[in-house]
Amino acid sequence: MNKNLSLLITASTLLGCGQGYDEATSAAVSAVTVSGVTFVSGTGIAEEHCRLPATLLAQVGAGRQVRLVRSNPAGLALCTVDAVAAAQVDGEAPRAEMDAASLRGRFNLSSGAALEVQSVTVSNQLVGGVEGPIAVQQTGASPSFTFAAPDVQEWRSQTVPASANRVAYTAPHGIIETGTHNQVTAALGAPWSAGWIGMYRQTSTSAGFAQFHTTSTELSGLSFPGLGAMLAAGFRYAVSFHGFGDCAGCGDVFVGGGEDPTFRGGVAEMLREALLPLSGVTPTVVVAAPGADLGGAAALNFVNVLAGGHGLQLEQSLAVRQSVTWRTAVASSVRTYMDCLIEGADVTTGALSIAAPTYSADVTSYVGGACPRAMVEIAADAAPAVITGEGASCAVGARAHVDVFRRRGDGSFQRVGGGYRAGVQGASGCVWSDEAGYVTPSGEGASAGFFRVVVRANQADGSIQPARVRANS
Repeated sequence: MNKNLSLLITASTLLGCGQGYDEATSAAVSAVTVSGVTFVSGTGIAEEHCRLPATLLAQVGAGRQVRLVRSNPAGLALCTVDAVAAAQVDGEAPRAEMDAASLRGRFNLSSGAALEVQSVTVSNQLVGGVEGPIAVQQTGASPSFTFAAPDVQEWRSQTVPASANRVAYTAPHGIIETGTHNQVTAALGAPWSAGWIGMYRQTSTSAGFAQFHTTSTELSGLSFPGLGAMLAAGFRYAVSFHGFGDCAGCGDVFVGGGEDPTFRGGVAEMLREALLPLSGVTPTVVVAAPGADLGGAAALNFVNVLAGGHGLQLEQSLAVRQSVTWRTAVASSVRTYMDCLIEGADVTTGALSIAAPTYSADVTSYVGGACPRAMVEIAADAAPAVITGEGASCAVGARAHVDVFRRRGDGSFQRVGGGYRAGVQGASGCVWSDEAGYVTPSGEGASAGFFRVVVRANQADGSIQPARVRANS
């Protein structure tokens, strides 16, 4: 360890701010600013990570983000502190390490430039601040996206609803993933919702994706205390809006996260309805496969931690995010889907038991409220053999979209079935049949429990008609 390093550190031991998903306690660490650090290329280092000298690593803490400030040329970047210390050379300036790709991206090095950057200041605090926050805290009722650059900021809604039955809407890479910050503001507005946006600028004209991006499994609630406060509060549901670079034929919206595929399939169905063609192009919506690059199913993904393991992550192409029409449709559709889980039901008295094995309810008006769909709750002491929804009447072209949810032990709803159904007036009366892709509740999803059935029924001309919910044990 270079003995000069200790002379470059200004530290005061403080209690960490906030509580991150990977930080069970707010351990005492130091507020640290170190100048004159040289960054070099190393091997075996995770992307976006940096290995710091051992003394600095001990004071900052692995798994948190630090600010990297370069004066010539001027620039700002972030890195996630690796658990392994960087190798030091006696008599030389403090040395930190990154993999070659991260080093080029974080410091905006050209392809032919030497993989060494000198005179970098490493800090886990804001100028004049205390340990922990590496992002300026915005405190207004709504976020401002006009801050001076270069800078890292975060905004969260200042009031988190007391009820556990709430939704968090987030954009961890706001601005550097174009349009995602707009989707959070579009989705907010109800007292049961809360929001968080991370915001980054490298220059007045550049958002700086390569300098600032931090993967969602590694965002620290101590480095971003606004996020830390959200993580500590906990939510039944959470949504994160993301972006990826366009790729031919791979899809435009990937519906991922820790939520089960049936739940995400219901979100995808709503998105396909909402994303209408523009200039002859219709965005494609894909339910992300487990383990896929854009899947977002990792347990440490902050959105999954926010929602007790079952968050919803939406990865969107640049084309979708650059279109105000499309990106707003995504946000409003997801908002509607979530509102149908947390808003009060139209009928709350449904019951199914061995003594009363058949249940049916009609909802004649459901166009108002945050969830413009019929919602019927059923307490089932007996396992339902059939639980579904449909229109109260039918003719050629009549359709209904159905979501069947079953309440989990934590109070949230898990989607166990649903899809589209078609109504046909036959000789024996109105007949509703499942369309391709309809998921029939089965197994654990059809066992005794508490259900919420959400139905939107339409006539052939698209007008809303009364909905009917049926259940039989």
